[in-house]
Amino acid sequence: MTSLSATIQALAKERGLSISGLADKMGVNRKTLYSCIHGNPRLSSLQSISDALNVRLSDVIAIAEDVEQAAPQ
Repeated sequence: MTSLSATIQALAKERGLSISGLADKMGVNRKTLYSCIHGNPRLSSLQSISDALNVRLSDVIAIAEDVEQAAPQ
């Protein structure tokens, strides 16, 4: 799991959302969202995810970078 996908999943969980719930809020199906966060997402997709989570995209990226730096090498 990438730090970005882990960050998105953690932020969703903090807001009481599962991946399915986040997908519903975004108006996409779960498989589409799952593929997006575990693949190579477009910037527009990340912005949509951030909007659905009510968090700035820059914050999502910063958290993911912190998680990646904290991970054992």
